[in-house]
Amino acid sequence: MARGIYQFNALPESHQYAYVWEHGVFLISRVVEGMAFNLYSCHNFFVEIRYSQPANRIEGLRVFKNISQLEPYLDCIPEIPIH
Repeated sequence: MARGIYQFNALPESHQYAYVWEHGVFLISRVVEGMAFNLYSCHNFFVEIRYSQPANRIEGLRVFKNISQLEPYLDCIPEIPIH
């Protein structure tokens, strides 16, 4: 089992997807020009899976730890009313 980003990156791509489906926690999705970006948390890193809606297929994934790379998702978080 890949517990860190380096072990995850060493897996074959098909195993990486399987790992995300089994162990990842879905966080949020955003859509830009027909491309859906689905963000998952896996232990201490993030995996972004790109899905082409027009082609109906997965286009790839991106793995990162740096939280600054979460910035594109900030606009997708709904406002929480404060009472």
